[in-house]
Amino acid sequence: MLQTQATIEEARSQLARLRHVHELSGGKVPDAAGYRRRRSALKRAQADEANTKATVAQARASLHANETDLAKAVIRAPINGIVFETHG
Repeated sequence: MLQTQATIEEARSQLARLRHVHELSGGKVPDAAGYRRRRSALKRAQADEANTKATVAQARASLHANETDLAKAVIRAPINGIVFETHG
């Protein structure tokens, strides 16, 4: 998650720098294609962040389901037997 956030910050910074250069150059630099590429990079980074958040939410839901199953688990031992625990 931290990596995607860093990528977003980097893309925002680069886009802001291009906007500044665009203003300083009177709209001559960068060309429209360069600006679109940077804007697209920011959108891709934001999409990656959303995907990462969804993956985390899915993992948390799976963990919660597993914890619920574990809480409901019952361990039974033979009535007339001995339960041995071995360590390999």
